[in-house]
Amino acid sequence: MVPIKPKIQVIKSARDILGKSTLKKVYFDRGFYDGKHFDWLNKNHIQFVCRGKQRTKVADQVSEIPVEEYVEEILASPKEYRPKTDRGKRAKAERDALKEPVKIAERMVDVTDCEKRLRAIAVKHKGKKSIDLWLTNIPASLCSAKGVIDEYRNRWGVEVFFKEEKSYWYLNNLPSRKINAVKCTIYFNFVAYNLISIFKKTLSEKYQNVGIKVLRREVLRKNAIMYFNEDGFELEFNVKKAKEAYYGHIESINRFVAKMREEINILDAICLSH
Repeated sequence: MVPIKPKIQVIKSARDILGKSTLKKVYFDRGFYDGKHFDWLNKNHIQFVCRGKQRTKVADQVSEIPVEEYVEEILASPKEYRPKTDRGKRAKAERDALKEPVKIAERMVDVTDCEKRLRAIAVKHKGKKSIDLWLTNIPASLCSAKGVIDEYRNRWGVEVFFKEEKSYWYLNNLPSRKINAVKCTIYFNFVAYNLISIFKKTLSEKYQNVGIKVLRREVLRKNAIMYFNEDGFELEFNVKKAKEAYYGHIESINRFVAKMREEINILDAICLSH
């Protein structure tokens, strides 16, 4: 029996936990680049997008794409905020006008150790000699080349997550070298981060993608001050309106959590039925 590579094992474990019907698409950086990885994903019917590497068989094939096949596109920013006011829309239009268009082309390519050909997407930036590459098994009929790249850019949230964990949640200052202490610290940090993420979903769109630093400055400190004591914590609200809004947020969080529990129960029932 051929051993499963560690990176594939992570996906396999996630699929076992979430259910085969849940894990349908994954995004990777260059560390996952391997034809055997891609082959396993193809055989397990999992769509993927992975950053390509220079000085590879794929890069050589992409370099042969004629210049006339490249088209100009404006790429979206990761989780770009869409303003609702006229003033916000005008400001966004001004920012968009400053964005430099890129040139995009694509080609089906052969990849070492991968049975099926994959879709390679090439991006040329103005003033940059090298070509950025993406590999995917998502058909062009389902998603355009620009759409694939725009979706992949949302992966930046993972980088933001680890940056916040190290900077503001002190994940890099572990209390002990003992494995159980390390695990507990990581688990509680991740739980806290997810709770904050759920809280942000109850706020206006403007604040749904901000980091904890902006959240503290723009939302929490304006509305209330948090005090910790032996029984937990208390909130001292600045105005009555903020107190009412807070309890409204709590109610919406409870509804959100209840809805997630219902969906998990449904998934568990589906898994058991299989």
